Amino acid sequence: MIKDLFGPLYRCFKQANLLTFYKLSFFYGNKPRYQIVEDIKFNGFQIDIVDGPSFVWQYKDIFVDNCYSFSPTSSMPVIYDCGANIGLSTLFFAKYYSGARIVAFEPDRNVFNVLKNNFIKNQFSNISLVNKALWIHSNGIGFFADGADGGFISQHNESLVESVRLRDLLLLEEKIDFLKVDIEGAETDVILDCSDQLHKVDNIFIEYHSFRCEQQRLSKLLGALEERGFRYRLQSISKIDKPFVNKNWRTSMDLQLNIYGYRL
Repeated sequence: MIKDLFGPLYRCFKQANLLTFYKLSFFYGNKPRYQIVEDIKFNGFQIDIVDGPSFVWQYKDIFVDNCYSFSPTSSMPVIYDCGANIGLSTLFFAKYYSGARIVAFEPDRNVFNVLKNNFIKNQFSNISLVNKALWIHSNGIGFFADGADGGFISQHNESLVESVRLRDLLLLEEKIDFLKVDIEGAETDVILDCSDQLHKVDNIFIEYHSFRCEQQRLSKLLGALEERGFRYRLQSISKIDKPFVNKNWRTSMDLQLNIYGYRL
């Protein structure tokens, strides 16, 4: 009864990370966007951020909702963090999977410099940082940097960045315990390109983006997971009221999903 009446307050005391989220939201959630803030302390970390609002919602997803928690079958799991941004997810992996070998990829040069500095500050040694975009070849690719967590591969060549083919990396691995793919619209091309190597992956997280001006390819993405024996769950993060009426919603995306793929 008391828990029902004072639900949010009860959960705050029950979950230290939820209380931390509210504190971070108060101090940084309404900060002007795309501004660097240095030396934020939370959960035993000290980091710099590039954008207050995206930082606090990343914190909630990762440390409150535990969206990347998994049960490894080895004491030394291999984790690929594709689309690491400033490193919140990588810090989560480094803290809670201390024996892991972690490889983190971030194409945005300015964001990568913050990511690199954050790991120097927090003194983790089991992490390799790669300043490249995950793509279907290693010849370089156009990239649009938004200064926060929404940079994406662009065929308009706003800025050329180095790229690396995920399939080539998977060919060198015997097993990947966790593959996180949060690469802002490039996920379907990259996953389809490396689908013949997905049997090496135990757990996969994919943030799927559907842009109104492009063909929807969710079925192909899920088909690739099914073909390689994954079970999956979908979680929508783009709720739209009256979807049959509001077909042209205010953003360029008409669907955004979290896909959690795993094996039983």
